[in-house]
Amino acid sequence: MNSEFYDNDIYTLASKNKTLLSVTIELTTRCNWRCKHCYLPSYVTKGISRECLYELFQDLREMGTFELLFTGGEIFTRPDTLEIIRDAREMFFDVKLFTNVSLLNEEIIKALAELNISQVSCTVFSMNENIHDQITSVKGSLKKTVANLNLLKEYDIPVEVKQIILTTNQNCIDEVSEFCKNMNFNHLATTNIFYKTDGNTTPSIFRVSDQFLNENIVKIDTIRNFRCFENNSSMYVCNATRYSCTIESNGNFLACNNLNMPIGNILNTSIKDIWLNSTTLHEIQNKKFSELEKCPSCPLNKYCNRCSGIALLEDKSLWGCLKSERQVARARYVNQDYYSGIGITSFHC
Repeated sequence: MNSEFYDNDIYTLASKNKTLLSVTIELTTRCNWRCKHCYLPSYVTKGISRECLYELFQDLREMGTFELLFTGGEIFTRPDTLEIIRDAREMFFDVKLFTNVSLLNEEIIKALAELNISQVSCTVFSMNENIHDQITSVKGSLKKTVANLNLLKEYDIPVEVKQIILTTNQNCIDEVSEFCKNMNFNHLATTNIFYKTDGNTTPSIFRVSDQFLNENIVKIDTIRNFRCFENNSSMYVCNATRYSCTIESNGNFLACNNLNMPIGNILNTSIKDIWLNSTTLHEIQNKKFSELEKCPSCPLNKYCNRCSGIALLEDKSLWGCLKSERQVARARYVNQDYYSGIGITSFHC
């Protein structure tokens, strides 16, 4: 859930009360791109039926959920996506879309504008066609993306452009940043590249080097408005799990989209029952920073945006060190003079 749009007090209150404020719903794993670093091991799941999603929306409405984030795969490979969005808006959910936008057209974009979608979040790897299209494995993908971004701007739909930094496009940060500035789009750059959810490590070969991180982490963190973390032993490890969750395209309930450890399935157990009664979920929600194995005494902890889900996937330890994030934290430590002057946050995850 993007704190740019809502005051952090909402998150703090939702976390304190464990109110399910935001739900990410994977509509499908099908996708028309084949990004080199993608975490999905396959692209075949059609997704939960519109009828079942409607029942889920009714349950979430009763639970006080405010925000729905629709993601994929590519959500517009599904022919009824616009109708699903309309169902959600008619129930007054705030709706955000994670999409590569390449399958949009003016008719769809006009409909999204009429539905008052809060944000479209997409990915641009580079303004260089050869680089962008090489990463997506689809020739012409940048042209189509930029054309639809222009239409989204024309229809006044807020846009966030995510830029995953790989070795392939590591020299393209400035050009995408300038594009976003000229278009008045929010730009979010990150070096986070994860293993596939089945444990396949192939995406990690595209991670940037330690030298690149040391030389560019300040630029990247400035773009993403990163703040160091308060060294507070009472902080929750996975704070987002206290006010949000993810529903996969097969109905599996995940405490977090990065934590590939299903806790029930909404096709046979109500989401309210899972949220209120799952002991596994409550253990994850209530874990404190002070209870972690190594983090409390680590000199890098205030620079580290550790994720338990990725730690489990990559290092086989839900509460242990995440080595890939430690590399990023070390780069921040190298540039500690910058980080000492930008303040801290007590809101982790």
